[in-house]
Amino acid sequence: MSELTKLAEDYNLKTAKAFGWKNVAKKFVIGEREITIAETRYVPINSEMMLYASGMTWAGSTDAWLQEIPNDPYVHTGITLALTSTLMRLIEDRSYIINFYGYPGWSSLLNVIASAFGHPDHMVVKSLDDALPLFDNFPIFVEEIACEDPKKIKRILFTENNNKRIISVSAMPVAIVHKRILNIPLPDHPPVLIAPKNYGTFVEEFLKAAMAKTKFKPIPSGDSLATHLLDPIQLMKGFFPWDCNAIICDALKLKASKEGLIFDYINDNLENTYVVAGSRVTKALRLKAPNGPINVRYEVDTKRMFLNLAAFRKYHGNEDLEEALKVYWEMGAIVAMRKKSLYGGKVVSARQYIATIEIDTTKLVGFDLTEFLYGVGIWTQSRD
Repeated sequence: MSELTKLAEDYNLKTAKAFGWKNVAKKFVIGEREITIAETRYVPINSEMMLYASGMTWAGSTDAWLQEIPNDPYVHTGITLALTSTLMRLIEDRSYIINFYGYPGWSSLLNVIASAFGHPDHMVVKSLDDALPLFDNFPIFVEEIACEDPKKIKRILFTENNNKRIISVSAMPVAIVHKRILNIPLPDHPPVLIAPKNYGTFVEEFLKAAMAKTKFKPIPSGDSLATHLLDPIQLMKGFFPWDCNAIICDALKLKASKEGLIFDYINDNLENTYVVAGSRVTKALRLKAPNGPINVRYEVDTKRMFLNLAAFRKYHGNEDLEEALKVYWEMGAIVAMRKKSLYGGKVVSARQYIATIEIDTTKLVGFDLTEFLYGVGIWTQSRD
């Protein structure tokens, strides 16, 4: 137990159980600091939190920190999204992931972003599983989220407590396709990224400014990720000494190009996708058949995809599919509606033939084969 925690216990302060908000918008716990609009005081934390609290310290001043961090729009964007992610509980948001992805030269970006909250070398967590229960509307900084099991990512975003914010930098040029993930591509040539010697003060100034706001307008959970990300930035307009909306909006446009009726169905059925490859490519891929029903079949050789029409209709409910699918017919992405077996093997029984939507993925704007294979759980040898 640290001397600061013992001091807090002497004042009969309650032990915090997680980093983040207490009493809605009145108190915020970061390390052994409890921040309110009026003061910052020490608060006792439980033993599990101590491992992470050691990095949630501060040194120097915000002015000195602002002078140290690179004057780079991607650095500014990461800091802005990390700080505004703390406001999500106040506006009724759900879990999401911000994934910067690009090249190894950007690997230190995460440390620079995290320096707004604490020591740049100790804010990045080593185990996502251990950190999840202890962070409540507090960004979790994780390296290489793209290396996590896609099933775990889906579980975090939809079945864990709906208040997880994950900020990641992945040193590989591949996005993670998911409706609750914003992928931000990084340019080829990064700036010089050196961990600042001043750190951990900007978050306190941000939280106090946020607490001074009189109203946090709730955002319905069904609203788009764009609304959830941009509204808190608009709420704190004037606080940040930079403007990063352009990068965020470009990333959202890129995300929108990979969404729609067909993409939504594909992304939510990755666990029920069967990838079929001829002998020419089988050796280059680790193929894996789904355990449950097959709702999507993808043929690597022909680049054709077949969607189970009945499952597709059920997924989209009462939506007018004929009208909604017109855009895909016009771009040539839909080839035909025809009966097809989604299973493998040369011998197929008649009852295995079902109504499907045949897709030519070479004409499906926004479709990325590498991202798709990653989502299904297939890794090419070149990424080992």
